[in-house]
Amino acid sequence: MDVAVRTSHSVLALAFRDHEGSLCTVYTERIPHPNPLVGETAALLAAIRLSSSFSGGRLEFESDCSILVNDVHCLELRTGWLMEEWLVSIRRHFSDHSSHSLTLIPRRRNRLAHQLTKWAAATCSFGFCPVVSIPVAIVIVDSVGGWLVFPYLKKRRRKGIGIGIV
Repeated sequence: MDVAVRTSHSVLALAFRDHEGSLCTVYTERIPHPNPLVGETAALLAAIRLSSSFSGGRLEFESDCSILVNDVHCLELRTGWLMEEWLVSIRRHFSDHSSHSLTLIPRRRNRLAHQLTKWAAATCSFGFCPVVSIPVAIVIVDSVGGWLVFPYLKKRRRKGIGIGIV
């Protein structure tokens, strides 16, 4: 998951991978909030909403937004949090779906999502995007920066779907 923030809005991108880490599809969306934390939270909510189309199995949600990941894992309700209602829904989802997890990843492992948000914002490409419609330069960033440089990820992933929040 990742978010590209513009002056009047943000663009989120979600990268869906299979159990071997291969990119399956991409989802992008324009949201009317120019706040990075609102965008990251909206991206996680979109990933949760779209995860209902995947039956069974383990789902891994990955984000490079430490504030969001830490707040989701924190047990106390943070009053005054910008998206308090969204946070309650997110926590409920992970409580109800024990096979789903949210993990903080380093920014360098989120390069694909970062590039996808920039591409979607520049081309106004929103919705589900088949992998073949994504520029080769972005897919190459994924194969070079995502799985070859970090080969331990393939060993760590078992069965399930990974949803990278960019």
